[in-house]
Amino acid sequence: MSGKLNSDPRMQQFNQLMSGKTYEQQKETLLNYAQSKGFDRNMIAQLLSHR
Repeated sequence: MSGKLNSDPRMQQFNQLMSGKTYEQQKETLLNYAQSKGFDRNMIAQLLSHR
């Protein structure tokens, strides 16, 4: 299953987006990305804080 995900171009793009960043930077990137896709930033932030 994970092999399939890693070969997905969107996943590769996501990995490039995240590589070399601290957790805080990754979180910010994720929030901005989610917001650009029409998700509520606060909702995503809450999801991330429940780890």
